[in-house]
Amino acid sequence: MGQKVEHPVSPQEKITAIHSLARDDQVAATITRDLLKRPQVAAKVPTKDKARVVEEFTRDETAAAAAATNLLRRPEVAFTSPPAMPSSPQPAAPSPACATAPSPTTNAPSSTRTSPRSVPPSTGSRPP
Repeated sequence: MGQKVEHPVSPQEKITAIHSLARDDQVAATITRDLLKRPQVAAKVPTKDKARVVEEFTRDETAAAAAATNLLRRPEVAFTSPPAMPSSPQPAAPSPACATAPSPTTNAPSSTRTSPRSVPPSTGSRPP
């Protein structure tokens, strides 16, 4: 790394100074919190980066619950599809063969169907 500038003037010098100061996690967290309180700053962040930040912050269950609650209060946001992001790849349309092929669990007996969060079938006995 080069020399530290005592009084940063150029945008790059200022960015380098902030990065240098933010090496400490507590300082970085405080800077992030303070910057997110400034709507004029947040407005300049590209949508793709905002979405990534929201995804990262909502890994915390408490933050995810609060975000979901707040978003669900905004039906115009909660029930609309997000606009396509320019740099994100578009999913390929399914081929005709895939569109008509039955799902492996569709024809299975109801007692053997599973999902990622399924509950095992009951044994028929109830707890006291």
